Formats: sequence, C-alpha cells, structure tokens
Amino acid sequence: MGDTAQILRRKLAAARPADVATETAARTWRIGLARAARDLAGLPFAPDDVRDERLSLAEVLEKLPERSFYAVLEGPGQALGLLCLSPDLVSALVEAQTLGAPLDASAAPRRLTRTDAALCAGVIDGGLLFLETGLDSSPDLAWAGGFRYSSFIEDARPLSLLLEDQPYRCLSLSGSLTGTSRTGTALLCLPAEGRAIAGRSAPSARPATDPAWSRAFTHQLGEAEVVIMAVLARIELSLDTSMELKPGSLLRIGPGDPLSLSLTGPQGDPLCPARLGRQGNQRAIKITTAQESAEISATDTEATAGPTPTLRSA
Repeated sequence: MGDTAQILRRKLAAARPADVATETAARTWRIGLARAARDLAGLPFAPDDVRDERLSLAEVLEKLPERSFYAVLEGPGQALGLLCLSPDLVSALVEAQTLGAPLDASAAPRRLTRTDAALCAGVIDGGLLFLETGLDSSPDLAWAGGFRYSSFIEDARPLSLLLEDQPYRCLSLSGSLTGTSRTGTALLCLPAEGRAIAGRSAPSARPATDPAWSRAFTHQLGEAEVVIMAVLARIELSLDTSMELKPGSLLRIGPGDPLSLSLTGPQGDPLCPARLGRQGNQRAIKITTAQESAEISATDTEATAGPTPTLRSA
C-alpha cells in the first residue's frame, strides 16, 4: 500500500502544471510584441528566446545595454515600468515604416530622437495591449496589465531616480529580424507587486478599434515628421527641353485656376485639394473639399475672358 501511494504521488507531481503564470506572461509578451511589429510597422520580427526574472532596481539598471531606446511606461496607480529596445530593433522599426522594409546592415551608432520614439510608441502599446489581453484570466494580470507608453528618455542615468526601488518582473527576449542578418532584443521591466485592487483584475484590454485607443495611438504617431508638398501644376517635358532650362525660362502650364493646387505625399500621391492664399504677411494654403474647389474654379472661370495659357517663370 505504501508503494502504491508513493507511485500515485509521483504521477500527480508529474501531472501538476509548472508555473503557468510565468510561462504565460513570457509567451504572451513574445507573441504580442512580434505581432505588433508586424501589424503596426510591417516588420517581421521572430523572437526565439524569452527569460522571466525577478530583479531589484539595481540589478535592472546593471542589465540595461548602453545607447538603447528607453521607454518609460505608466500603469495602474501611477506605477512606472520600463521597456528597453536595442538600437537594431528600433532602426528596423523606423526603416520598415519609412522605407517599406528594414535594411540588412546593422544600425550605425547614433543618438535616438523623438521621431524614433513616435514611430515606436504605437508598436509598444500594441505589444502591451496584446500582453494584457492574453493574461485576462491569469494572476499575472495584476502586475502586467494596464501599462502603456508614457515617454522616452535618451539616457539611462535618470532611471535610478525615476523608477521606484522595488522588485521588478523582467521579461527579456531576443530574435531575428526576418529578411536581414540583424537581431533585436527587448527588455520589459514592470513592478513585481501589481497595484490592481485586491480581488479585482486589471482593466480588460481594449480592441484596436476602440476610439480611446485610436486617439492615444494617433497622439503618439502625430509627433512623427511628415513631408507634404503643395503642387500648383504638373507638366511633361522632353529630356532635351528640361536640360535647356535656366533661370528666366518660362513654362507653359495651361489654362486653369492659378490659385488652385493639391497637397501630395512624399511619393506624389494626392492627399486633398487646396487653395493658395495669404494670412497676414505670409503665404498660406487652405485645405478644401473637392466639391468646394470645383465650385470656386467654375466661378473664377466664368469671370475670366478666354482660356489664355498662364506663363510661370522657372
């Protein structure tokens, strides 16, 4: 009978699940950050190694690599966390959104800027949102839920004063940037003792279509610099003619409203119609609707005698 009891105990011990909360948090964060990079930035990121550690603040600061991206996260009860991204991962996120694909070469050493932060903020929030959603029924939601991107700092030195001296749960991952020979790493550090109300889980995740989430994402992305060009007219010239252009040359742009123009993106894609005007002592552009632009153009055409081509100085 004693042997039978021991055998049953061994079987039950073997069948008992491991630390499900720890495994779930690490696995969910790995999948969430990869999906956010793919869906929000177009970057195929494949993390293959995840570690879950409990560290003191001093140990966290020693673990931080130099010249990395340091994002301060804010969570329930004004708790602060930290996400550290490697320069290669940040550069790949920026390149994927601005160039369409990450470059194969490793990132050249440079100082990260607020533009980098604006382009990474949406991916960070997307990964944290997935983490929160995946832990909806897990005890880990008490410490890992509710955090979002708050700010970016260029130097790790202020973190010793900014973060509270307490234990932190740290999820570190690394993986390859698909299509390149580069690798990226991310270190997520959140207070180990969650500040959610006892007996109540942290706020459930909001879908990406939620207006509040969309406004927060737009606010972060709105800091990115975008080039917009005002185009008065487009003409086609032969190569020989264009080579002969010099100061004082006249270009025939044809009939039309000389004040009507269009706004385009960096690749020449039309965004919206506009009108050229003045505000005070400066030139100004007023964005209009297509219908409004057509009505104004028609009124001006009726008041103009004859479709005489307009000449503009080159």
